[in-house]
Amino acid sequence: TATLPRLLSAAGYATGAFGKWGLGSPGSPGEPLRQGFGRFYGYNCQRVAHNHYPTHLWSDGERVRLDNP
Repeated sequence: TATLPRLLSAAGYATGAFGKWGLGSPGSPGEPLRQGFGRFYGYNCQRVAHNHYPTHLWSDGERVRLDNP
């Protein structure tokens, strides 16, 4: 499937998504890195994104633990 980040990457652009992603959970075909983005940092779950004190974010495919109260 052609996606904008895949097309831009093929044209030589660096691509990234930062913030909240809700189109595919980690490990699914819909996650940002599998949709053509070269870099992702942020929430990869709607449930976690709506928490005032999230426990983690995602840096590409790595879960980054946050030290929140």
